[in-house]
Amino acid sequence: MADITFSCTVCQKPLAVDESLVGRDVACPACNHVMTVPRVRAPLAVKGRTAATGSARPATPPVSENLSGLAGVDAFGEDRGQLVRRRRRWMLAGQILAAAGMLATLVAVIYAGYRFFDARETRKHQTAEAFLRQEQAQELRRRQRNEARRLNAAARHKQGVWSLTDEVCYRLWHVLNACHPVPQEAQARFDFWVTCDAETHGLFSECYAALRSPADIEPACQRLAGFALGLQGAPVRLPPLAEFRELARLSLTETE
Repeated sequence: MADITFSCTVCQKPLAVDESLVGRDVACPACNHVMTVPRVRAPLAVKGRTAATGSARPATPPVSENLSGLAGVDAFGEDRGQLVRRRRRWMLAGQILAAAGMLATLVAVIYAGYRFFDARETRKHQTAEAFLRQEQAQELRRRQRNEARRLNAAARHKQGVWSLTDEVCYRLWHVLNACHPVPQEAQARFDFWVTCDAETHGLFSECYAALRSPADIEPACQRLAGFALGLQGAPVRLPPLAEFRELARLSLTETE
């Protein structure tokens, strides 16, 4: 059998033992150090290649290629310019869209703020105008009540048969002012009805004060017409019944 050659691990003396002693303990003849015979593996060879001999040509070291000449070569060729221009167009379009979106958002915010403040100012003006109209209406009612009270007292003093209360006289005076916006005309019509009441011996004021619903208007007109025709005495001038109906209707509307 073949021998295995190895060195002592202590004195480094070369030793040669039989291959059958692999894995067994042997003593070094020089230093008596006991050691285990190691297993020596055969050198590995590349499969498919023959070992190089002394007469073989030495391997040629690899030579690095000089690629500096390719630095100016464009891999894209003529399409590179088109790609660059296309990319720039897309970038420009994106920037334009972003700017348009920001502008639209800014306009929307400004418009919303304007509408908010405009609506608030409009509500303020509407509230102020409504309050002013209410104040003016209240002032008009106070003034007309005072005028009606004065006119009612004067009519009662002038014509003893005048029987309207201050509240009913106020309704009559308010309706006359609504039908005749000019104060002089309203005053003239009031004086006319005071005279008419005197001619009918207080029947006008009695019928006007008795109005409670639209159903009372026609009976009142019939009473006035009958009195004017002399059914209850001497005939007198017929009051304008159409105007009386309108005054009665408006007065009842104000009452409701």
